[in-house]
Amino acid sequence: MMQGFVFDCYPDYQKNVMVTWLKTKQGIKKIEKSYHPSFYVNGSAQDLKQLRKTLSNKDGVKHVEYTKQKTELGNTQPKLVLAVIPYKLKDISSLAQQIQKEGNYQRYTLYNVDLRLSTRFLQDQHVFFNGLVTWTGKKFRVQDNQWNVDYQQPSFSQMPFDIITTNINQNQNSRQIKGIIVDDLLVETENEIDTILAGLRLIRKKNPDILLTINGDSFLFPLLQQRAMKHGILDALSFGRDNTNLKQIKQDSSYTSYGRVLYRPAWYVFHGRFHIDTKNSFFYQNGRFDGLLDVSRCANISLQILSRLGAGTAISQMQVNTAMKQGFLVPWNKRQPEQWKTAAMLLQTDRGGLILDPIPGIHGNVVEFDYASLYPHIMVQENISPETVLCSCCPHSSHRVPQLDYHICERKTGLIPTVLKPVIDRRFRFKARAKNNSYDTEKYTYLQQAWKWILLVSFGYTGYKNARYGRIECHESITAFSRNILLDAMHLAEHYGYQVLHGIVDSLWVTANNPTVSPSKLAMSISKQTGVRLDVKGSYDWIVFLKSKHHEYGALNRYYGRFTTGELKIRGIELRQHNTPVFVKNMQKEILHVFQKARSKEELKIKVSTAIHVVFKFMNQLVTRNVNSSELLFTSRVARTVDTYKVNNFVKAALQQKQDDGSIVHPGQFIEYVVCDKTSGSYQEKVCVKQRLSSETFFDVSFYLGYLCRCAETVLLPFEITEEWLLESFLTKAYKQQRRTR
Repeated sequence: MMQGFVFDCYPDYQKNVMVTWLKTKQGIKKIEKSYHPSFYVNGSAQDLKQLRKTLSNKDGVKHVEYTKQKTELGNTQPKLVLAVIPYKLKDISSLAQQIQKEGNYQRYTLYNVDLRLSTRFLQDQHVFFNGLVTWTGKKFRVQDNQWNVDYQQPSFSQMPFDIITTNINQNQNSRQIKGIIVDDLLVETENEIDTILAGLRLIRKKNPDILLTINGDSFLFPLLQQRAMKHGILDALSFGRDNTNLKQIKQDSSYTSYGRVLYRPAWYVFHGRFHIDTKNSFFYQNGRFDGLLDVSRCANISLQILSRLGAGTAISQMQVNTAMKQGFLVPWNKRQPEQWKTAAMLLQTDRGGLILDPIPGIHGNVVEFDYASLYPHIMVQENISPETVLCSCCPHSSHRVPQLDYHICERKTGLIPTVLKPVIDRRFRFKARAKNNSYDTEKYTYLQQAWKWILLVSFGYTGYKNARYGRIECHESITAFSRNILLDAMHLAEHYGYQVLHGIVDSLWVTANNPTVSPSKLAMSISKQTGVRLDVKGSYDWIVFLKSKHHEYGALNRYYGRFTTGELKIRGIELRQHNTPVFVKNMQKEILHVFQKARSKEELKIKVSTAIHVVFKFMNQLVTRNVNSSELLFTSRVARTVDTYKVNNFVKAALQQKQDDGSIVHPGQFIEYVVCDKTSGSYQEKVCVKQRLSSETFFDVSFYLGYLCRCAETVLLPFEITEEWLLESFLTKAYKQQRRTR
């Protein structure tokens, strides 16, 4: 008998077994267990009969038999399908592809083909990652509850890992490794080979469970692999506990998501020991280690793998896990097309959430209300799931979607609400503890943030065409309910004497003209009527809704304001954008710091003259070149390869310089540069990339003055201060000072 926490799990294709590592009191223990999962094939009776005959004589097939299984969500009537069990774990995908080809990619529907093997194996053993289990020598016994909030957390040892290289301005191909850092200990020898080998020995000696890196996937391990290959010591380059060589298991890639080009670095993962690249991990960045571990446990995905995935994959895995627990097979290729709609129907259904144009300008005594996880609550409360919306079992259901008149099942609870309810409850409990000083508030803040992202993407995935359990009618239904809910909130607020200034999907800003109830009582009344909890997000002494840069109407998500607590809330301006130079951010930050001292909109207007002096101070620093060039760096996301840029813009010029230096910047990655001469036709003179910066780098003063004033205008335009006025006033002031000094 052996007790411990499930740490790692993966298939060993050579031995044809599943390997599980347990973290016990005596250390990490390795367990190997044979596993023969099946996949399933549905088709006509004649096609299945012929396929069974073919597979029975096929090498690589251990067993094939008829079985009855539930193949369709919402339909509990089992269907006769073929269960196919390959001899080898690695043959599942290839056998499935052969069957698809045999059926001309039309005659057969396959299930349980592309499931994550580690998760499927643990699910079949009724255990989960990071959970406490007992190993009897033949099987696992769970000693834990997967969705417990208060559980015994495994003590996985963590150590930072880094390397020191020669000149950081060199391209990666010419860099050499000077030192290796393990747990703040520097390993440095007379030559590169000994340094690498000594670093590996130190890791084995310290024997950490997890190595934490910054850019490990994108830089550290690719360079280590390259240098080891150059010296012929690649066979010695082993970081896992199974002594396999370091290798890349997934290539880097660029992809598009919500209109943005993103970059995913290659994966360098270990067996029996984890590598977490903290810089490139979504969950580590948003939830730190506690959030990553908690989601890993509930999604049943290993820490190491989940650290390289997004919230969408986590919620999708939870859906798959729940469907399988309910006895449903998981389809390989989704075959649920969107229902036919006329143009008029599309106009009615595809409307999204309700957005009320803000009233631009300065407003005092404003209250912000916010629905807590509105879309997930709607999905749970209204039973929205792909098998419940427009279900076949109750077309005359009284439960209808407003405006769209879709019917919703009244007989069964859908998969999506079943998955989301414990997620919502979990996040709310963590959120409450994050505000309670009797708990570790920092820990629970990160925990609730990790789950916040799970809930955010759960809505988007209902309309994602490639999501296993996505269906556009679900997406349309959720937004239809949300529009009604926000309209009800708006009408109630107006009924109780409040004026609505702005509303966006799940938030409402109102000002108290002649209120008959307090904001907290208004929130309670709205919550009671809509069935979804509405919270008072905060009260503002003043708030400024900014105009759009393209028209006279208010911008939907660009504002700044001072809460009655003295705290500022800022959205949408350059200070919040990743590409803005630090120097310009500091200017906006200083202006807002001046405004922060104003306790009313009347006081705010008095502070404008001080804010203008702040802008002039920063403009003067540019003119006198009293600025460090590194503070003027723009950070741009690369949208395409350098050869596909048609316009000779700043990004193309920066990419050409990087190309000259032997560095490749992939689409989706970021590039940093200073603008040296906006008007130059030469890419060498137009910008200077970060790696080339020196004390002799000159920047384009005229360009940065204009940009600085545009960003100042963003904040000051409500006070009728424009970019042109700032430039003219500054130049006039400078001219007068120059005349006085003559």
